[in-house]
This record gives sequence, structure tokens and C-alpha cells, in this order.
Amino acid sequence: MCELRRILEAGVSFGVVVAYAGYGIGAAVRQALSALGLLWAVGILCIQKVYPADVQLVAAPLTRGRPRETLIPDVKCSGCASFLNVHIVMNRFWVEDSLWP
Repeated sequence: MCELRRILEAGVSFGVVVAYAGYGIGAAVRQALSALGLLWAVGILCIQKVYPADVQLVAAPLTRGRPRETLIPDVKCSGCASFLNVHIVMNRFWVEDSLWP
């Protein structure tokens, strides 16, 4: 990110930043790209867990013992392949109706 900031400060502009799945798995990388005002497309692993955009964090249901201190999503996650309607063909996959098959 430091290198990207330095390049942006030098006046270089980007159309879209493209990165492979090693970067896409980390939310911090995606959030930093957005914070820099960059459009980005990163690969994600098919096991990446995804939630709908309207997910809410709620208190966990009470069970025995101490209550949880962390909040949990109000819906179950799903794998990105099912959520994004991805087709897997010969170890390559793409999102249905995408521009680049």
C-alpha cells in the first residue's frame, strides 16, 4: 500500500487495480484500495465466505455459561461459488454474466 500511495502522490492515475487471490483473501487489502479511491478487482478463493450486503451483526443467542462478547452475523455465510453463481470449468471459473469469461 505504501508503494501505491507513493505512486498516487506522484500523479500517476489508475483505471483499475487487478490483483490475484493471495491479496483478495485479506479484507484489509480490499479496504485499503477502496480507501485510496481506487477501483479494484481481486481474485478470491472459492472457499472464501461471503455475506449479503445487508448483513447485520447481532448479539449471539444466550447459551450456558458467560455470554459472548463478540457479535455474530444475523445470517449464515455461504461460499462465494454459490453466492456469486460461479461456474467451474477445467480449473478456471468466472461469474455468470461477467465481461471476461
